[in-house]
Amino acid sequence: GDWSSDVCSSDLDEPLSSIIERAGGFTKNAFPKGTFFYRKSSQMEESKGNKKILNNEQKKLVYDQSKLTLASKENQYIYTQAIQFLEKQVENSKGRILIKISDTESLRGSPYDIIIEDKDFIHVPSIPATIQIVGGVKQPTSIIFEERKSPSYYVNIAGGYSEFGNKKEFHVYKSDGSIEINPKHVERGDTIYVPEKIKLAQNNIEIISKIIQTITNVLSSLYISGIISK
Repeated sequence: GDWSSDVCSSDLDEPLSSIIERAGGFTKNAFPKGTFFYRKSSQMEESKGNKKILNNEQKKLVYDQSKLTLASKENQYIYTQAIQFLEKQVENSKGRILIKISDTESLRGSPYDIIIEDKDFIHVPSIPATIQIVGGVKQPTSIIFEERKSPSYYVNIAGGYSEFGNKKEFHVYKSDGSIEINPKHVERGDTIYVPEKIKLAQNNIEIISKIIQTITNVLSSLYISGIISK
């Protein structure tokens, strides 16, 4: 199934492809495209840069309350699912470097065949059978993947949009760590996040503060990691 390893290299100039080959290569059940590559030095840089971006983004989100209204109770489950997903993204932000891999042959000599460092960590998951959909849909869930289907196709399977679901924008978290806005097709292992037009009255400010915090952390982490461009 999957494969993970603390990288230990005998050669200071050893590239990623060599490490994978010395570990026996990918198994038939491996999903190279979803490879997680964590680097300690990147995590430290990410933590340092998060403070400034977090403060700036929070100011934009917290003080823009021109259209606030109370969120209905029936949507609390949807909000909870979105928060849990976003918190997981924050938790998994451990200095991940975006690596595009399909196989070791195409990796060798490519820009992604980076020289490894001490404390690097690699995890290759098994081939996923599903995609995830969270956020502004009536039933956040896992759905069996089908080739060349659009985000809206999966939204319909998940019961359609919630009352506050944003029908004009999809955030698709790719298995390689990147993120796409409004892609035409969803790929195996992706997670669709449907943004919500979450609006609260003053007595719900505690809930919105948590939502803002988790969303901002995700965006900040993706920005620092280079997944989202300036």
